[in-house]
This record gives sequence, structure tokens and C-alpha cells, in this order.
Amino acid sequence: GAEDDAPPLDPSSCIIPKLPRWEPKAIGGASGAEFMYFEDLLPELPNDDWHKEQMPLASRGRVICCSMRKGGSSTLGLRFREAHKFAIHMVAVHRPDGAVIRALLDGQLLPLADAGGSDNRPGETELKLYSPRSTRLLSLGFEPRDLTPGIHELTFECLQPGHMGLEYLWLTQVEGD
Repeated sequence: GAEDDAPPLDPSSCIIPKLPRWEPKAIGGASGAEFMYFEDLLPELPNDDWHKEQMPLASRGRVICCSMRKGGSSTLGLRFREAHKFAIHMVAVHRPDGAVIRALLDGQLLPLADAGGSDNRPGETELKLYSPRSTRLLSLGFEPRDLTPGIHELTFECLQPGHMGLEYLWLTQVEGD
């Protein structure tokens, strides 16, 4: 029979290097985008359950998280400087114990336009922050909205309890219809 000429790996053999920090760039599909980190918006979140959690794949090495309860919600204000049609994208944690939520902007449901490799589908308003086997950071894109200058309320409502982790929003101006 065949014999392996390398010794088996043990935990002391495995070294996980610290990943470098990076900032998202406004290029490609995000050309011209403005980025808003949930971590920077955290003081505006009314729920005391929000906290920072280490996540090596996140650009800053961490995300903000909470355990969502069915029927619970969190609302934060997003400031827009000019009137325009905007596409809103959200980078969120997807993991086996992820919550099912829906996002509303000024009280109106935000249907999904781009599922970003998640188990969600375009047009859905119930967002599964679920990944069956591993933890992933995925970008979910919502259908564009016409917005006026000022503060608009982004609300997350929990439909099924679970973990909710958020890294950042990225906003792009959409030309035409």
C-alpha cells in the first residue's frame, strides 16, 4: 500500500497569519460609492445589545453584532447630502445561526436587487443572514430609491431570531430609470 511521507498536521503546526486591514474602494461595481461603517453609526443605534465582534475577514477586522429577537428592530439615521436615486448595499455576516430580517427605508420595505452569493433571491424582502456551514461576509444590494437631502431612517426588523452582524453600507448614485 501507499504510505504518506509527511507527518500529519497538529494544531501547533498551523499558523493563521493576521490579515492586513484594508478599506473598501470605490471602483468597479462600487465606482463612485460612499461607504458608511456601521461601527461609526453604532452610537446612533438605540439597542444596547449591539457590540463589536472580531472578524478577521472584515476590512477593519471587526463588525458590529447583536442577537436579534423576533419582533425586535433597530433604526438608524442615514444622512444624504443631495437629491438623487441611490442604490444601497449592505455588507453583512451570514452564518449558521443567522437571523432573518427585513430592511425598511423610511418605513418602506427594501426589496433585494443583488443577493451577493447568499441564499436570498432578488425581489425578496425577507433577508436570511444564514450560511449553512461557515461564516461569510456578503454584500446585499437593494433596489434603488429616489431620496431627498436630509436624514432617512434605515430600520432592521427581525422576523426569525438569530445573530445579526454588519460591517458597512455602500451607496451609489444611479443614473436614469
